[in-house]
Amino acid sequence: MLEKERIKTELDICENNRIQQLKKFGKLYWVFLGSCIETSEKQSKEYFKFASEFKNDILGQHFPHRYTHENLDRLLLLDHELILGYYELKTATNEDFIRVLSQLDYLKTIFSAIPRDIHEGNGKIVIDLTNQLISNGNKILQKSTEYLNTQKRDNPEFKKDELYNILDKIVIDYYKDNDGMPSPSWDYDKLINPIKKTLIKEPFRFMPICNDLLLYARHGGDIVFSIRQFNNQLCEDILNTTKRINSSIEKLKEIYGKLK
Repeated sequence: MLEKERIKTELDICENNRIQQLKKFGKLYWVFLGSCIETSEKQSKEYFKFASEFKNDILGQHFPHRYTHENLDRLLLLDHELILGYYELKTATNEDFIRVLSQLDYLKTIFSAIPRDIHEGNGKIVIDLTNQLISNGNKILQKSTEYLNTQKRDNPEFKKDELYNILDKIVIDYYKDNDGMPSPSWDYDKLINPIKKTLIKEPFRFMPICNDLLLYARHGGDIVFSIRQFNNQLCEDILNTTKRINSSIEKLKEIYGKLK
């Protein structure tokens, strides 16, 4: 009888120690999960803000703030048996554990994928298109400058030449207040659009130089259109993704409340 009582006492002590260990572990787990939810909410809001502002300035340069998600990584490295024991202690189910693990895996994947899409996917494509636009703009400027210099040299009445004055204004306006940074919106507003709007009119459109400049301007317009399309698609993808992120966060919050 005494032996049975001794064994029972030892078992009770072991069980009490196990429960205390699970409670201690649970506090850590709960803090990590709460921190993960909070940071994920901040990241989702940042991506939504980034995509919304980008859509309103689709040719601008925008970069979202990237939060660190170290507690998300820590959660995924924790011992699953301890987590299951803690869930059982809090009357949460194995299904709850699987749901949390699934959402954490999703968040880890998506928080790695979005920056990659912004910088390595869409970013590389748009950089390549922007470089093409720069090259195309340089051809417009070179062609225009050659005409201006030729008129100055060969035409004593060059200041009365209407095309000279148009191109001279375009070149001056392009360089005025230009900070030297590649900007598709600047090239479009200051170079491509003015040429398309003015040189398409008579008598300019019948002049060989104007045909060349219009060809460059149309090509530049096509490049800008492509940049708009790629950037707009990126924004739409991120806005849709933030909805899924928020849904995932809500699922985590539901189980987080059970574990309190």
